[in-house]
Amino acid sequence: MNIINRLFAMIYKEFIYIVRDKKMRIIIVAVPIIQSLILGYAVNMDLKYVKTAIVDMDDSEESKALAAKFFSGGTFKKAAETDMENAERMILAGDAAMIVNIPKGFEKRLKKGENSDVQIILDATNSVSAGMASGYVSGVIGLFNKEFMARESSSVLSPGVSVDFRTWFNDNFESRNFFVPSILAMLLIIISVLLSGMAIVHEKETGTMEQLIVSPITAGEFIAGKCVPFAVVSFLDVLLIVAIAVFWFGIPVKGSLTLLLCSSMLYILSTLGIGLLISAISSTQQQAMMSTFMVIFPLILLSGFAFPIENMPKIIQYVTYINPVRYFLVIIRGVFLKGLYLDSLKAETAALAGLGVVYITAAVLFLRRRLN
Repeated sequence: MNIINRLFAMIYKEFIYIVRDKKMRIIIVAVPIIQSLILGYAVNMDLKYVKTAIVDMDDSEESKALAAKFFSGGTFKKAAETDMENAERMILAGDAAMIVNIPKGFEKRLKKGENSDVQIILDATNSVSAGMASGYVSGVIGLFNKEFMARESSSVLSPGVSVDFRTWFNDNFESRNFFVPSILAMLLIIISVLLSGMAIVHEKETGTMEQLIVSPITAGEFIAGKCVPFAVVSFLDVLLIVAIAVFWFGIPVKGSLTLLLCSSMLYILSTLGIGLLISAISSTQQQAMMSTFMVIFPLILLSGFAFPIENMPKIIQYVTYINPVRYFLVIIRGVFLKGLYLDSLKAETAALAGLGVVYITAAVLFLRRRLN
């Protein structure tokens, strides 16, 4: 029996197991639909802080005072002080969530007692944060106006700064536009890690592992035979969840659909690698199940889905670099909401590919020790 026949036999065996197992069919089909609909309507999130790029075209004492006022309360964090072109690139890349554009002649108009417009551009891919940020901006502007009036009351009758808001990527602050695409990453890791986490342990408990040990199959072939069926099933779930997002919730894919699907496959390989690694290490299905849930929830919490990674302690931020969910969330939101393509998401795509290789290789090495 050559390698192709052995691999085909493993893949065929796994597909038969998936099709015949009623519980497996429920996990594969019903769970993504139910959770997508429930979470799409129910999930919410609070504002942590807003990375802000300052474009100070006036470069005056009052414009600097206004910029400093934004960062005095701790809600806004200074990302950079730059020009408009670079600020737009930063907000597209996710390095800034808000731009404060102070126009030329800002101080002069204030001194004359005229209103001076300040443009605020908000990245509304996270509609909840953007909506809350707009309220904080109004508070900052109001405080600046009050302090300026107190300083200039003898010479200025009615000074004021008015705000011109612009929201990018999610104009109507729709929460589901932010959450529903992100649910794709959450459901995929739950399904793929859960399915693959039981795969090798199932062979041990049913007694077929001993037969595989004495067969000519290698560890790599065994892992490939386990991965392919689960990868196919998980990818079908990707298509299902994307279809729900687009046709049920009306969220268009503005960027590259090809990139979304290809990065989904890389993400699936990473998560399957994690699950197979858990399964290779575990001795029983109960142990594998407990280990799976102990891994899944930290991965979700450390992904940036609920809490910005920048808010976490430094040592935890370093841990997130080995978390595939972190990179996939950036890709999903970039493709769905920002209309991005591979040129803007090369780093995240490469990270997913690298993590997939690392986790699959680790699973093969652990399994090889078991087979030997």
